[in-house]
Amino acid sequence: MHRACVVCRNETYRDDASIQKVYQLMDAIREVPRMVLDWEHHDLREIRTHLGCFHSEQWPDGPDLVSYFDGLLSDLEDAS
Repeated sequence: MHRACVVCRNETYRDDASIQKVYQLMDAIREVPRMVLDWEHHDLREIRTHLGCFHSEQWPDGPDLVSYFDGLLSDLEDAS
């Protein structure tokens, strides 16, 4: 979520900011906090599905949210 928010913030600094890009990023992450709070009814697959709704290939500097998320999970597993 942090990465998506940073990208949205940076996008809005531009005079030619893409409202569609910001919308798609926020739409991809909007349910994640609720899923984490109600974890017994959700799982990592569902979070990945939501993050995957942002199609980074459509945006030249758009983040691949699923890869970023998986990288963070991998780092956590390596640290434990």
